[in-house]
Amino acid sequence: MPLPAGNSAGYLLSVSCKSVAYCVAVGLYGMQPILYSLAETWNGKAWTPATLGGPGTTYVESVSCGAVRSCVAVGVVQPLDLGPLWPLAETLHGTTWTMRTVSLSGGTQGATLGAVSCVSAARCVAMGQYYPTRGGSLFFLSWNGTAFTRMKAALPSDVPALGGVSCASAANCSAVAVSGAGESFTSFAEHWNGREWSALGVKWPKGTANPVLSAVSCLVRGGCVGVGAFTTTPHSVIFRPAAASYNGRAWTGVKLPAPAAGQSSTLSSVSCVSATDCVAVGQVGPVSGLTSSALVGFWNGKSWRLVTAS
Repeated sequence: MPLPAGNSAGYLLSVSCKSVAYCVAVGLYGMQPILYSLAETWNGKAWTPATLGGPGTTYVESVSCGAVRSCVAVGVVQPLDLGPLWPLAETLHGTTWTMRTVSLSGGTQGATLGAVSCVSAARCVAMGQYYPTRGGSLFFLSWNGTAFTRMKAALPSDVPALGGVSCASAANCSAVAVSGAGESFTSFAEHWNGREWSALGVKWPKGTANPVLSAVSCLVRGGCVGVGAFTTTPHSVIFRPAAASYNGRAWTGVKLPAPAAGQSSTLSSVSCVSATDCVAVGQVGPVSGLTSSALVGFWNGKSWRLVTAS
């Protein structure tokens, strides 16, 4: 995969495909401390690179394509003066990427965008955090093909970490994030019904401590699956893979096989093609964290099967 001229180091963080002959992947290239955001477009035969972002170090984290040659990418900008972080939002029309303005509330001391989901060229939702307070506050943006508009989150405050967002239609989106502070936190979900966001808790199995959902995938016919990690005690450093399902009314945590003794494992991304067919990916390795292997999970609608890559 080619990089912009004069560069030899880079990595990708997110990908979105609309057909076997059209995909867009985003990531970073360059060398620390200066990094630049990268977009790569696949036409069925070759990848073509493009540079995203303006002055400063940029971190593009997520991309979603609502149609062929129509995508939205989001992330973070670190200004050249090392001031507060600000959202990065870029849209692709044809072969041209354009930086977009993101309006923020007065008194905001910085903000980030971490995930985006598009169902068409004129229907996208992005999620992010802004920092008028200590814990960080959740916000959503809608993209109508021309501009971004703020959407009010149902549970905006004390959100130290974002998860992901997935839209099955313009009136059916779910997002997962983390609420709480210090050493006590849990995951929650928000659902968009076309008019407003509503907050939903997750009912976790007994013995689940500090669950974090880091990704979600939703279906047109209703229902979503989220994945992440949890510990069995509040102060444990051993992580177990976590998963939860949404049936259109409530979120429920699902038990997964525990890692082997001395191992720690997490799931970081999930994609569903039906309510009984999802694939999640993550990693598993020693608690020391010195080495790890790829971990793949398969959901059949009732239970998870985990496979470690050799």
